[in-house]
Amino acid sequence: GQITVLYGMTTYVNGTWFNINETDRLNQGNFPGGVASQTNDLFGWGIAAGDFNHDGIDDAAVGIPGEALGGLERGGFLALTGSVANPSGLGGYYRFFSPGSAGTPGTAEDLDWFGGVLASGDFDDDGHADLVAGVPGRDVDGIGANVGAATVFYGCLFSDGLDWAGSLIFWSLSQP
Repeated sequence: GQITVLYGMTTYVNGTWFNINETDRLNQGNFPGGVASQTNDLFGWGIAAGDFNHDGIDDAAVGIPGEALGGLERGGFLALTGSVANPSGLGGYYRFFSPGSAGTPGTAEDLDWFGGVLASGDFDDDGHADLVAGVPGRDVDGIGANVGAATVFYGCLFSDGLDWAGSLIFWSLSQP
């Protein structure tokens, strides 16, 4: 998969609000040390934007629901920061998240498709963008298989350069 980032301009020029000359096309290979690209990773299947680290510049989360990571379609997402220090665009700082790794709550399960759905908003009304990652294939004990869940990452936990720590909350049907 691949995402295409069109950077906006402050003025309307030649029929567009976007600076076509600075368009980025990003795939997993653009992020060394992240996760290796494999067939059916589905990079870019889910995507969300918001100022997750509260630095005044929007960031993005890019879903990779087919990522294997030691199993079958366990999934994950890459968090890509926008930054004044990286005027060329997204991805100056990045980090991969998947259940059971990188401080992400939950355990890795085959066919979870973690990160297949991503959304941002200020869910706790503290003025910082938060991120929710859907886990549509999550099995939930006592309920059943493929019940689904969501993991919420509260904003400004990200403000230390993606060394994300703090109270991450795992939500599912049985744990609203």
